[in-house]
Amino acid sequence: MGLTVSGLYPTLLAYGTEAVPEHSAPVNAMAAVTSAMGIAAAPAVMGFVIGDAGVAFAMQLLVVPAGLLLVLVVATDLLAGRASGS
Repeated sequence: MGLTVSGLYPTLLAYGTEAVPEHSAPVNAMAAVTSAMGIAAAPAVMGFVIGDAGVAFAMQLLVVPAGLLLVLVVATDLLAGRASGS
C-alpha cells in the first residue's frame, strides 16, 4: 500500500494543481489535510478489523483504498486532459 501511495499521491497532486493553477494553494492544503486524516485513520480502522476478523482479512482490505486511489488518479487525469483541451 505504501509503495502504491508513494507514487500516486504526488501524481494526483500534480494533476490537481495543473488543472487549477490559480487555486494551487487550496489544492495543496486539501491534499495535505486529507492525507493526514488517512494516515491517522487507516491504522485505527485496521486495528478494529484485525480484532474482529483477523489479520488475513484486514490485509485483503488494503486493496480497496489502493483501488479507489487508482480510480481517482485516472478520473483526475481524464478531467485534467479535458480541461486543458488535449
